Amino acid sequence: MNLETLYEKMEYGPAPESPNNAEQWLKDHQHKFSLFINGKWTESSKKNNFESINPATGKSLASISEASEKEVDQAVKAAKKAFESWSGLDPHQRSRFLYAMARQMQKHARLLAVLETLDNGKTIRETRDIDVPLAVRHFYHHAGWAQLLDQEFKNHQPLGVVGQIIPWNFPLLMLAWKVAPALAAGNTVVLKPAEFTPLTALWFAEMCQRIGLPPGVFNLLTGSGTTGAMLAAHPGVLHFWFLRMPI
Repeated sequence: MNLETLYEKMEYGPAPESPNNAEQWLKDHQHKFSLFINGKWTESSKKNNFESINPATGKSLASISEASEKEVDQAVKAAKKAFESWSGLDPHQRSRFLYAMARQMQKHARLLAVLETLDNGKTIRETRDIDVPLAVRHFYHHAGWAQLLDQEFKNHQPLGVVGQIIPWNFPLLMLAWKVAPALAAGNTVVLKPAEFTPLTALWFAEMCQRIGLPPGVFNLLTGSGTTGAMLAAHPGVLHFWFLRMPI
C-alpha cells in the first residue's frame, strides 16, 4: 500500500463527546443571552442583538445582546463599587473563589469543550485536551498565588477596574489568562469577548453567579468592536488588556 492510499484510509476516530448537554444548555436559555452586570443578567437598551454562528453549519447557536454606552458605564461603575470590598478581602478568601471557579470548570469540562467547538469551530480534541484543561489549571495556579500576595508581593497594590477584550481563537483559555490573575490580585473586571465566540464567556458569567462571587467583581459585556472601544475609552477603567493573537 502506497502512502497516498494509506492517507486516504486514515480517519479520525469518533469523539465520545455528545453535543446534547451543550444544546440543552442553549435551549435552557432559549438561545438568547443578555449582559452580565453587577452579578445579574441585564437587558441591553440598544435592542440590537446579533447571532453567534456555528461555523461548521452556518446556523445560529444563540442571539447575543450588544451593549450600549449606557451598559458599559453601568458595568464599569459596578466594578468600581465592588473593588473596595473585593480588594479588601483577605487573600485566602479571594483564593477560595478562584478555587471554586477552577473546580466548576473542571466539573463541566466536557460541556465547555463541546460548547467551544460548536462556537469556535476547532476540533473537539483541541478544546477537550488543550484549551479547557489549561484554562482550569490557570485558575488553580492563580488561586494559589492569591494566597501568597502578602508574602511575595508586599509592595504591590491592585489597580482597580480592569477592562479586558479577548479574541476569537482561544475564547475560554484567553479568558482564563486575563481574568484569573486580575481577580487574584484584587482587581475587578469588565470583559468583552469576541462577538464571534461569546458562549463560553457567558457560561463563565453564569458560573460566577452560581458560586456566589460578589456582585460587580466580574462583569461581561457582549458586542462588536464598538462596544470594546467604548470600554477602552471609559475613564473609570484604570488598566486595559487587549490581546490579538496572530492568525
